[in-house]
Amino acid sequence: MVLERHLLSYSPTYVVVKLIESVAVGMASLKREFEERYDIQYIKDTMAECRKLNTHIEDRMIVVPVPFSVEGAKMLQHAKYLMEETEEDGSSLIAIDKRFDKLITGLRTAVANEYKLDKEVTSYDDIVDAFRLSLVF
Repeated sequence: MVLERHLLSYSPTYVVVKLIESVAVGMASLKREFEERYDIQYIKDTMAECRKLNTHIEDRMIVVPVPFSVEGAKMLQHAKYLMEETEEDGSSLIAIDKRFDKLITGLRTAVANEYKLDKEVTSYDDIVDAFRLSLVF
């Protein structure tokens, strides 16, 4: 995959992957590229152990799966907080360049019910999900 080759050339500390059924194959491929175990039971056990011991999963994995069913609401709350919070001088914590017009549109049209993003109403919901993922670590 082109993505893996690009990422390998920059030696990232970790890669965040949206964990849904449809990307499980892609995640396995990405984990193989980084020579990481990719069997789903190992991933679930490692995630459970990290939660139990209150340790950072990115210390145990390079490709970090993020289950939106568990983390989605927390990520949305965090993104909302960062978008609304300002520095002492009144400047925003997050600035988005106008070139990212789809992200800006997605954030402007984002609708959530009980911190669950309404994908039917939100434009470019996958880009909004990518934005939320980028704020995880």
